[in-house]
Amino acid sequence: MGGSLGKAELALLDHGVRWWSDQGGAPVSYTTLDVPLHDGDGSHIHTVEYFSKGGEKGAKRAPLVCLHGYGFGTGLYFSTMPSIVGRWGGRVFALDSLGCGLSSRPRWRLAQGESADVAEVEEFFVGGLERWRKSMKIDRMVLLGHSIGG
Repeated sequence: MGGSLGKAELALLDHGVRWWSDQGGAPVSYTTLDVPLHDGDGSHIHTVEYFSKGGEKGAKRAPLVCLHGYGFGTGLYFSTMPSIVGRWGGRVFALDSLGCGLSSRPRWRLAQGESADVAEVEEFFVGGLERWRKSMKIDRMVLLGHSIGG
């Protein structure tokens, strides 16, 4: 998974889980997966799903989906996700946006700077998130965003 970037991510996520445990927090685990977007070009969104050990997977609340800011990755949430998962009462995800972290990096074919069409750029990111949601078979979700992720 992702070579040295993937190894660094796992080390960071492990550190967050250990830190939470050392603080007396409830046991937490996570899994990583690359969710295919079924868009014809093989793109995927790298996903980290956190679990409260012994808790219900897929509990009653809508899933919480956390998006990082531009140029960041799922590691942004390494220290906060363990504390959130036990309190949320549903599935909890952190995603790498397209072009960032361990997600696919599709060729940028849109204009840049002042000549960019804002609606097209927005569709690039929102469309990827929507395809991820459908691939995960999620009907409703709550989004938490940092910077451009919000």
